[in-house]
Amino acid sequence: MKKFIDLTGKTIVVVGASSGIGEGIALGLNELGAKVSAISRRGHSEALQGREGITQVALDVKDQAGIAEYVKALPEIAYGLVYSAGRTGKSPITTMNDELLDDVIDTNYKGFLYFIKELVRNRKIENGGSIVGISSIAAHIGVEGMTPYSSSKAAMSAAVRVLGRELARRKIRINAISPGMVRTPFFTADEQDWLNGVAQGYPLGLGEVEDVAAAAAFFMSENSHYITGTDLMMTGGCPWMS
Repeated sequence: MKKFIDLTGKTIVVVGASSGIGEGIALGLNELGAKVSAISRRGHSEALQGREGITQVALDVKDQAGIAEYVKALPEIAYGLVYSAGRTGKSPITTMNDELLDDVIDTNYKGFLYFIKELVRNRKIENGGSIVGISSIAAHIGVEGMTPYSSSKAAMSAAVRVLGRELARRKIRINAISPGMVRTPFFTADEQDWLNGVAQGYPLGLGEVEDVAAAAAFFMSENSHYITGTDLMMTGGCPWMS
């Protein structure tokens, strides 16, 4: 039986791939046969190191010139892009400042747009390819103290709706994934009791990195060829997120 998702021979750029969700997506796509260009500011992940078909690249997503140079230097046309770079930027409105706001928006939103811009403008993404932005359920609900983060993710989700139409002329699909709470290495051992308490509000429990990676793999595959401009909310059944 043919594999439901087979990415053999496809080159996919994964941004924010040094840890957490981005790292899991890079690993998952590679396991399905994709060649992955794994981008992060550090340019290094132990989990990705030495894996056949994965190349790690050090690049700051706030460096517009660097993004342009990277895209122009790509040795082959990419089939897809997954943008998972992100900053939380938690701050009540009374303490928010330009430095924090610029950092969050530049990382979570503007970097996403500039990667797309350069890939499309330089024709370094295939006609019929796929783009995925890792947004957040915070884009759709109100979480106290998360105005910079929520706003940046809402901007990403809105951009996906617009670009779904704009890129359709080249049959390039673009979608977002908005996870709820996901267990990642960012949570320390001291936070596990708190995290387990949060999990009580999720009928299906907290999400895992592999859950988001599976959704990204579906959007990268040809099985999603008729889906674009959407935002998949992965809430684990949490009622205040649905």
